[in-house]
Amino acid sequence: MAYHLGKVLEVISFDLKEVISAENTVQASLIMWDENRLIMDVDSKIAGKVKKSDIVLCDYNPVQVGGQAVPRQIIVKIFSKKAGEKIWNEFTEYHSDKKNNKIGNMNFDAGQGMIR
Repeated sequence: MAYHLGKVLEVISFDLKEVISAENTVQASLIMWDENRLIMDVDSKIAGKVKKSDIVLCDYNPVQVGGQAVPRQIIVKIFSKKAGEKIWNEFTEYHSDKKNNKIGNMNFDAGQGMIR
């Protein structure tokens, strides 16, 4: 199973007066724990409950599209404020440490194409 953690930047609902929609679905723009930014569908069971700044779990399991496996990319869970902040901080601190080479002691040698 593969899931991705994100924080909601904006909710894009079909019923917003600023939006003209051909469908009655809800999406959210997200910043992910690894700093990527994505727009994902929100599962219809929780579409009316997701709000800005929520920490959410996104289903990233592969699905077949046109003969290729691609991530499903749908928000399936909303964390409580306390639980969301805890897991968000754990993931973003890990990512920051990794970016700043504080995790592990591995150096990648691009010329050799290997970790030494």
